[in-house]
Amino acid sequence: MSLERLPLREGNSRLTYSSVVRQWECDRNDHWNMQYYVRAFQVASEVLAHALTGANPGSASATLRHYRFHRELRCPQTMRIRSSRIAGGAFDGAVIHWMEAGATGELSATAIEWPAYPVGALPARAEADLARALPRGLSAAPHVWNPAAARLPAAPAGVVRPAEVDHTGDILANELVARNSAGSHQLLNRLGLTVDWIDRTNCNRMAVEVKVGRHGPARAGEMLEVASWVSEIGTRSFTIHHQMANATTGRPCASIEILMLVIDLGTRRATAVPGFVQEARERLGLGAPG
Repeated sequence: MSLERLPLREGNSRLTYSSVVRQWECDRNDHWNMQYYVRAFQVASEVLAHALTGANPGSASATLRHYRFHRELRCPQTMRIRSSRIAGGAFDGAVIHWMEAGATGELSATAIEWPAYPVGALPARAEADLARALPRGLSAAPHVWNPAAARLPAAPAGVVRPAEVDHTGDILANELVARNSAGSHQLLNRLGLTVDWIDRTNCNRMAVEVKVGRHGPARAGEMLEVASWVSEIGTRSFTIHHQMANATTGRPCASIEILMLVIDLGTRRATAVPGFVQEARERLGLGAPG
């Protein structure tokens, strides 16, 4: 039986987190904002690491995590995360986190991470049963830092504050993604996918897959900057890429790739990527650097 019909339960997983969606954590569509999915999966990762090792590595629990979003959570829904080890295939030894709506058990989001802690004692599931969580539109390979991106205009990504780091002193996963989310909005506006366009067409851009790779720490007091580009454009999807670095030294911090769909808000289905997106990428030089 596939995981689509058999969500992770006691016996083949470990419960690692449960919470509730709060109104002030939702976006203009009344959906739980991406950074809070990221926060929940990070907490689950740390809970799991502590349960298996007796120590909490904080944000360093994983340096590569691949998220997929399946169904929106809204206020005041509850949610829970169960975690299991993947056995066999390309993801052998990775951890899968399975987020479900608390009341119905419906799949909301998944995250696959390469753990920085031993997971041999964790219940295992065969990769063949996990098709809904495996990467589709983004490569499963780790990010490679692209030095050519330094030639792109970099946007300031703010100063890391003490409240934005974990107990090890490194930036929180959700704060990292929130900063890149701001970069995404700037990039999408330049491509013509503006708020006015959303209001006029009743369509919106929506992230369905996100891959986050950490290259180095970001500590309190450091200033960050982000370079952004459009790496691929398909008929019904496009991919944007961010590289975040220390604004003073240029030291790499993180890479984030986001697979975007254009969604008709009336039908809730993907529609064609507008032609002006490709035109803007070419006109403004927003293609992949290299």
